[in-house]
Amino acid sequence: MAIKFLNTVQVDTDVLYVDAVNDRVGIGTASPSAKLDVDGVIRSRGGTYVADIDTKTNVGLIIPENDFIYTADGSSYLRKLIGKTSDIITIGEAGTSLIDGINLTPGTSGGYVQIFNNSSIAAKFVDGKLGLGTTSPGQKLDVIGTVRSYASAGNYGQIANGSFQAVGAHGGTFMLDLDNTSTADLVNIKKSGSSRFYIENGGNVGIGTSSPAAQLEIYKINDDPATLRLSSEVQDGDAIAAIISFSNDAGGGGVQGRIENIATEDDTTVFKFYTDNTSSPSMTLFDSGNMTIAGTLTQNSDVRLKENIKPIESALDKVKQMQGVEFNKTNSSTKEIGVVAQEIEKIIPELVLEDKEGIKSVAYGNITAVLIEAIKEQQKQIEELKQQLNK
Repeated sequence: MAIKFLNTVQVDTDVLYVDAVNDRVGIGTASPSAKLDVDGVIRSRGGTYVADIDTKTNVGLIIPENDFIYTADGSSYLRKLIGKTSDIITIGEAGTSLIDGINLTPGTSGGYVQIFNNSSIAAKFVDGKLGLGTTSPGQKLDVIGTVRSYASAGNYGQIANGSFQAVGAHGGTFMLDLDNTSTADLVNIKKSGSSRFYIENGGNVGIGTSSPAAQLEIYKINDDPATLRLSSEVQDGDAIAAIISFSNDAGGGGVQGRIENIATEDDTTVFKFYTDNTSSPSMTLFDSGNMTIAGTLTQNSDVRLKENIKPIESALDKVKQMQGVEFNKTNSSTKEIGVVAQEIEKIIPELVLEDKEGIKSVAYGNITAVLIEAIKEQQKQIEELKQQLNK
């Protein structure tokens, strides 16, 4: 049985109002502006609803597909609140000054907001901490799984399994593996597929190589020299510009030696070599090429290292052809004494060496062997003269 109202019906003032002309019903209002207009509290008790395929027993409100619940800004604007389209639930509405934000407010301390993926919790926000892949976040952001951020296609950074990777569209890769139990690379920075900086699991560091054979290996391709540079801004004269130290103690206490680079007041460079932790260098090398040592300079001369041994012949004649000279080098005004390599080469070529640039050098120490035999030959001549005088 149905009841049809042909005219307006009002049951008690502002309790139930039926507008038969406009097909509207008002509850708590005598001027309904919609099919059902309620001025007051609505309480819906859940019940069973049978759809074409599905049946639910705890239904309180049903919104059809492609319809939404709206909220009104006074009597001027409507704001989309929640609804479903194409199996996607939409909360809020895009547009300038439509909805400023959405607050999800747990009721007590420790209250939380959860997002499910099917039956599993995909994200949980609790006590100001967001957990992704975990329901008990310990930090502001706690993630179990891979985090990836894209700048554009092929350019992204990701954190996965304790490892950070940044991959570029042109093949550049940076990877930092914080899992020290892994056999993977700890750090691998690449460009165009080639390693630029690499730290392997064993601790070796490679610059320009992904297979360092030592704790530090620098590799340069294309016939370019591998370069290690130490720089500093030393202002005062005779100040230490750089130090390389050697130690048998990881803490640096057991220094076994060091090399100091000294910037002098006259803008020259001095290298000092120390063989222990003392203040006196064992060797000092000047930018002029001069060198001083604190001990004795020796050369290997063991008979076991030699063959074809024979005395130097005509040593005195060779010494007589040599010429000692005074000179200063072309880049210095300092007066020196010595010999000329080209002259010595004509007399005893074994004493002269030539480098790739054609610069000749003299093994001054080896001249001693010639002088020894020359003195012996001269002494023999002296003895023979003595014998002739004594006859």
